[in-house]
Amino acid sequence: MMTDDPNTTIRITLAAIAMGLALAFAGALVPVASAYYRLDVPALLAGMAPYAVLGMLAGLAAGRALGAVAAGVFLVHLAAVLMTDPGSGARAAVPPLLGVVPLILLPGVIRSIRAGASPSAGGES
Repeated sequence: MMTDDPNTTIRITLAAIAMGLALAFAGALVPVASAYYRLDVPALLAGMAPYAVLGMLAGLAAGRALGAVAAGVFLVHLAAVLMTDPGSGARAAVPPLLGVVPLILLPGVIRSIRAGASPSAGGES
């Protein structure tokens, strides 16, 4: 039986953010020679963008939707990195577009704030 435990949701979200930041770094490495790589800083910053948005929303939203969005953003980013060539514009263009996806959680956050409830279900001990 699956419960809507805020601690589990936050753990899933933080794991997706951590793996996503590592993926952003790996996706920004561009081979220069046979054993040398160059870090493409704009691609790194673009890759980090959706995880920055997720990190900001992690404190405001709780529930299965947050975990599902975080996992979905990571999986689409992983597919984009695996299916595009290093240094390509497509590899740098996908992550900023993914930064918009977590914003679907904003109406629920705004609704809970207007209702006077804490937007986060907690998880503090």
